[in-house]
Amino acid sequence: MNSVGVHIGEMIRADLKSQGRSVVWFAEQLNCSSQNAFSIFKRDTPSLDICRRAGRILGKDYISILVEEAKSLAPGGTGCGSTENTL
Repeated sequence: MNSVGVHIGEMIRADLKSQGRSVVWFAEQLNCSSQNAFSIFKRDTPSLDICRRAGRILGKDYISILVEEAKSLAPGGTGCGSTENTL
């Protein structure tokens, strides 16, 4: 599991299944082999490019999910963009 606590690969696989799509279909959409598609499901944090492409295919914003999870785990829940003065 990554430091943000979500497993995007498992999320992609679950979304694929809930839409009734096959791994073969998903691999064709990504223009990769089924073996590579299965390897994506095993990754807790696939590359941003894979997250973007999978999101377009499945209609879900996986990058935003990672960002929101990271923000919620940051001290104070504000993330890196906090304007709070800590000095």
